[in-house]
Amino acid sequence: MHSNEEDNDRYHRLEQEKQMEMVDKEDGNQSPAIDQEPTHKDSSKHKVRIQKKNGRYYFQHPYARLFVAYFVIFCNFLIYAEDPVSHSRANCTIPVIGNDYAFVTYRYPPGGWSVLKVLLWLLAVAVGLLVGKFVFHKLLFNRLMKLSMFYHDSGSWMVMFQTTLVSLFIFSFLYNGFLSAGGDELSTYKITTYLGLQNDSFMKAAALGTWMGDFVTAWMVTDMMLQDKLYPNWNVKLRKIWKTGWTRIYLFWIVLVVATAVVATGIISDFVNWDTLNRDFVSTNELSRAFLASFILVMDLLIVMQDWEFPNFQGSMDIKLPGVDTASFHLRLPRFCKKENWHVHITGKWFNYGIIMLVIILDLNMWKNQIFYDPFTFGQYTNTDGYIYSITDQAFINSANGSVLSYKWRSENINPVTNKSYNQADPHMNSKFLNFPLSLKAIAFIPSIAAFLTFGGLIWRYGREEFVVEKVVDDVDNIDGCVIEDVILEESPNDQRTCNSESAEVSLEMQPHPVEIPSDGEDGAPVLKSVQSVSYV
Repeated sequence: MHSNEEDNDRYHRLEQEKQMEMVDKEDGNQSPAIDQEPTHKDSSKHKVRIQKKNGRYYFQHPYARLFVAYFVIFCNFLIYAEDPVSHSRANCTIPVIGNDYAFVTYRYPPGGWSVLKVLLWLLAVAVGLLVGKFVFHKLLFNRLMKLSMFYHDSGSWMVMFQTTLVSLFIFSFLYNGFLSAGGDELSTYKITTYLGLQNDSFMKAAALGTWMGDFVTAWMVTDMMLQDKLYPNWNVKLRKIWKTGWTRIYLFWIVLVVATAVVATGIISDFVNWDTLNRDFVSTNELSRAFLASFILVMDLLIVMQDWEFPNFQGSMDIKLPGVDTASFHLRLPRFCKKENWHVHITGKWFNYGIIMLVIILDLNMWKNQIFYDPFTFGQYTNTDGYIYSITDQAFINSANGSVLSYKWRSENINPVTNKSYNQADPHMNSKFLNFPLSLKAIAFIPSIAAFLTFGGLIWRYGREEFVVEKVVDDVDNIDGCVIEDVILEESPNDQRTCNSESAEVSLEMQPHPVEIPSDGEDGAPVLKSVQSVSYV
């Protein structure tokens, strides 16, 4: 026992002496290493992220993105002011959206039919969510088309939202079929495209919704560019200020509250009369308004296509949401339905493009109004020059026919209440209706069709490629493109693996041959039989 303790002490002393000799050798080699530092620097490798300066570089330039994002706000205000539908007192009808809204919110029949209606629209929502998640998102976009923008669960909520709208629309016809079987007394409860509002009320709500969507989108575009690292030489000082403290959060809420207060007051109270300010400076007709609506749709898609991560949307940076200091929403499920793989995560990027999708739906309705606009349908008429007049008497609109809803009848007949002709009480707009044929107005949708096809083609062509190229290079100065990030690697992974393998071989040579450790026969646990003391001579 005493001899084993002496051997152990001698073993530890030898190990300490060996370590001190190794430290001395390293200290002796420091000066040559300093002399060879330039050579080591030249031989070091760089891991860089490269953005190529091609057509996409200029198409997605910050100034181009800012122009599109803020110019679309101006265009939306312009078409709202010039759109005669925004002055109409007729009932508002919107295909699909009107059916879904009426199916869920009102026109409930008495008795058990209301229960049937609730069960059907709940079933429609469930079917829409399941079809959107498993058929379109997982099967079509992930497995068949292999689009990286829908990788894993990305974008699933937006897909499920659209399929749910279509599912509610289809189930509304099934519900109407049950009502038809129930008799004529239930015909008044059938689902139609009527939204339950007048056109002027809906257009004010749509204008406010479009403003909020466009403002949040424009702010998100600005926020993305000032947070991200692409175009490193663009507005360096502004980016530094933007990322300091809570600057971006304070600015968002201040601008949002002040601007929304001004816009909402102007839209709801009508204290700003566009026709009085315009004075025929801009006098549009249904054809020019159709082209303007189509141009707005194109710019909505341009906002998405100009994104620096389009069409993958799988960047390394999770952009923070406007007005908050978080990059995503995490919703906690109730305890009784919580599963390991169940969670709701909405990133800032998809939150932004979900808003753009809602704005596109409103803009599509605006385009529909311009293409199929007819004054009689909206309770309006035109004079000999094509200027549009709106009738404010809701009862007259509901009972009027084509002969009395005309400029001739309204100007020649006297209102007994005011003792003036009817047309003197009708609001007059600078907008015109020149009765262009539908075939000519349909040409206005060609730019939008081209934009949608380009949008789908770019996703199909580039949706399976990486957005930013990452390379390991020796010389950063000879890179074709803009370097976003540069990380110096002291030694390449191959050299490191070689060094590790060589040290492992040396270590194995120095170690004694492995000895099989005896184990217990019952449970296989290792059993220590003896202790050997190893001494270096």
